[in-house]
Amino acid sequence: MSHRVRGALIVLEGIDGAGKSTQARLLADALKRRGYDVVVLSEPTNSAYGRRIRELIMRGETDPYKLFELFLKDRQFNVRENILPALNSGKVVILDRFWLSTLVYQAEVGFERILKAHAFAPKPDLVIILDVKPEVALSRLEEKQRDAFERLDTLRELRKRYLDIVERLKGLMRIVVIDANRDALTVHREVLSHVLEVLEEVRVPRREPVLCSLTSGTR
Repeated sequence: MSHRVRGALIVLEGIDGAGKSTQARLLADALKRRGYDVVVLSEPTNSAYGRRIRELIMRGETDPYKLFELFLKDRQFNVRENILPALNSGKVVILDRFWLSTLVYQAEVGFERILKAHAFAPKPDLVIILDVKPEVALSRLEEKQRDAFERLDTLRELRKRYLDIVERLKGLMRIVVIDANRDALTVHREVLSHVLEVLEEVRVPRREPVLCSLTSGTR
């Protein structure tokens, strides 16, 4: 039987405006320069379920049970078609949101029910919560493009839920909270430090690293 080389799953979480997309891009670039094979994914995906999710949210329809079922189907698609194939080929998967978002955004469904429903999902090697003040997050969001979750009172509640979730999950997985109120490069350096530590521990394969400049997020 041939040995399957496994990569690593790095999940970035946080409220809208925390800088997840920016940090995913910076992290991917830094890891590629170090010789890692990297793929960046996000949820919801571009599947039919993901498109339906975005449509509902932009229309202000945020029924937690309806979204839970759609996210579950979209996530099953993502795991089957994208995440597991990438991990099994030795890639570092950087994922912008995963099932922790469901624990926060669809909390009404219930903690235990959500966990049980995601038994199919691979366990992240590292979850990074980008913690940002709601006022800062809101200032980063384009007013014309804000969805139903991107309001100050909602962001405050979602941030609280994220911090509560950290306490409930920290015994189940490796999870860190990073102050994302700072400039992007400062946050990136801290993110990269945590990720490199994990990649060294799980021995993800890599090619010869490429020399990079001081502004590229070196340790």
